Amino acid sequence: MLYIKAVNEIVKASGSRGMVAGQAIDIKSENKQLNLEELYTMHKLKTGALIEAACVAATYISNREDRILDIREFSKHLGVAFQIVDDILDFIGDEKKLGKTVGKDKEANKATYVTILGLEEAKKSTRAYTKGNSIS
Repeated sequence: MLYIKAVNEIVKASGSRGMVAGQAIDIKSENKQLNLEELYTMHKLKTGALIEAACVAATYISNREDRILDIREFSKHLGVAFQIVDDILDFIGDEKKLGKTVGKDKEANKATYVTILGLEEAKKSTRAYTKGNSIS
């Protein structure tokens, strides 16, 4: 039964109420200015849903259902922090170190935490999320 719950988490996160919904927002938002709440929602559904599902699925498989609420909360903050760092690295990262092209978000005219908050505030937000605090 725990494995079924784990798989269900991944299926939910991948579907139309998770990653697919976030990706749809992402595609629709090109060349549009999102506000912070809209950007947060997109990443919560897209990247965040998958990170949350992976963490929660591991919790089920580990037979630690008693920690599900804590893990959900932790993983939501982790997902947002991951996305903010990804936005920062796309803005100032070293292509050789990252192994991927930087500046793609700017070329695609995408809203990011850096374009909405500025670089320093995006860094502060990362620190807040890694400490379990929300800015949204």
